[in-house]
Formats: sequence, C-alpha cells, structure tokens
Amino acid sequence: MKHLYLLSLLLLGAASASAQTDVGSAQTNDSLPQPYVSRMAAAVDSVPTVRSVAPENIDSVFTNLPSELMPLLARNDRLDLLDYHKAGMEARVTNLLGGTTALVERNDTTLSLQLTEVSRWRLTLVPDARGVVRFRITKTFSLPDEWQREDWYDADYQLLKP
Repeated sequence: MKHLYLLSLLLLGAASASAQTDVGSAQTNDSLPQPYVSRMAAAVDSVPTVRSVAPENIDSVFTNLPSELMPLLARNDRLDLLDYHKAGMEARVTNLLGGTTALVERNDTTLSLQLTEVSRWRLTLVPDARGVVRFRITKTFSLPDEWQREDWYDADYQLLKP
C-alpha cells in the first residue's frame, strides 16, 4: 500500500526528503521488494515536480471539460456561452435536456452557471504556491432544500481524492 502512496506523491509533485523516509520504511510483507523500493526512492528525488501543462485560464478549463464533468452542455454550447458573455449579450443556451442554462458570473478565477431552474454550477481555479493549478467544481441543488457537492480536480481533469 505504501507504493501507491509514493506514486501519488510523485504524481502530485510532493516529492521530498520525507517521501524518501516513507519509501525506506515501506518494506512489509505485502509491499514491493527492497531493491525496487530503493530505486523508486531515488527516482522520486531525481525527478522534477511532475505536473500537467497548467490550463491558461478559466475559459480553457471550462471549454475543455470532459463531458462527464459537464453532461448538460456540449463543448459548442460552452463556447457559445463565453462568446455571448464577451460580446455583452445575454449568455443563455439550450442545454441537452431542452432547458435553459445561463452564464451568470465570469472572472479570471471563477465561472458560474444557472445550470437548470433548480441547480447552479460553479468552477473555481485555485493555483497553489508552486503554480500548479487545481480547480473546484461546486454543484448546488434546490430540491426543495438546498444542498451542495464540491469536488476538486487536477489540471488533467482527474478527481482528487480527499
């Protein structure tokens, strides 16, 4: 199990001297053989921070969202919303369910939609101190009580586990 933890450290760019300590102590009955663990420790320390090419801006993150993260709007609908907004027009499109979706807020780090009559959707870019961009998607539903779900993703649109 320790080798999975180390791989996640490598992928998240959190390699440090403490990671090597964790690697050295990873030898248990169900872990990798010690020579392999030692090579992995050396690799963790020798590889520069691993990160994806960071998205340039909120627009690129929004338009490139995989359909699993934005199932109600096709990519062209997302592009249309941004174009309408930039042109100073009312930014509304017909979503894939036949309802109306409106862009209600957009700035350098945040984009908010009234996705349906009973749901809102918010995308927020959150760069860390090293410049690695992560983003948060907040979904708010009002049926009849309001509740929210918040998920964090990396620059490759992969869900980050809490």
